[in-house]
Parts: sequence; structure tokens; C-alpha cells
Amino acid sequence: MALLVIAVSLTPLILISSIILYQFHVSYHEKVLTHLEEVVLKHRQNIDSFLDEKLADIRVMARTFKLEQLRDETFLQGKLATLQGEHGGVFVDLGLVNEAGLQIAYAGAFKLGRARYTEADWFKKAMKSQHIKSRACSNRGG
Repeated sequence: MALLVIAVSLTPLILISSIILYQFHVSYHEKVLTHLEEVVLKHRQNIDSFLDEKLADIRVMARTFKLEQLRDETFLQGKLATLQGEHGGVFVDLGLVNEAGLQIAYAGAFKLGRARYTEADWFKKAMKSQHIKSRACSNRGG
């Protein structure tokens, strides 16, 4: 009889506790996911803003200097040094690629010389747009 009374008394407590624990778990999980989505969105906005600022630096250079100046690799090396001085290690190299995909000037640590980018995906995209943002940081094709 005592066990029956204890079982009847504890059953609602266990049932309600289980329901509350489940609801808490679901609510907490949703809150964590929402927070992570917000953090990812803010990081994405910060990265896009950073890249837009660096793109603006490149656009200023393209509009300020004549094509003949930018073709001169010594001149381009000087501009790269200036950018690196202002922005640290953000700018690794600079290259001038013509509409045929041939690199006509290069400044930087890599020995790219007269690389041909005609078949590179980033070049094809760049020919259709004013600018592109490439995620290919580790390969020298983008």
C-alpha cells in the first residue's frame, strides 16, 4: 500500500519533470543555434566589410595611376610595399592581368612571371563582373 502511494505521488512529479527537462533542452538548443547564426552573420558582415575596404584600395590605385605605370613591375612593387606598410600582411602580391588572361605585370613573393589565367574560373568570372571575391586563398589560381 505504501509503495502504491509513493508511486502515485511520484509519477506526476517524474512526468512533469521530464516534460520540463525536454522543453528546456529544446529551448536551449534553439537559443544556442540562433546565437551561433547571429555570430556567423556578424563575422560574415565583418569579412565582407574588410574585403570591400581592400577592394576600395585597389580601385583607388587603378583609377589614380595610368596603365603604363601599372605595367612597370618596379612601380607595382613600390605600390605593394606601400599597401603592405599600411595594411600589414593583408596584401601579399599584386598582379596586372590583361583582357586575354595574360599577366603583364607582377609584384610579390611568388614567381608568377607571365602567367596565363585564360582558363581560370576566377578570371572568367572577373571578365563578367566589376569585381569578384575569391575564397581560393591557398592556390595561386584565384
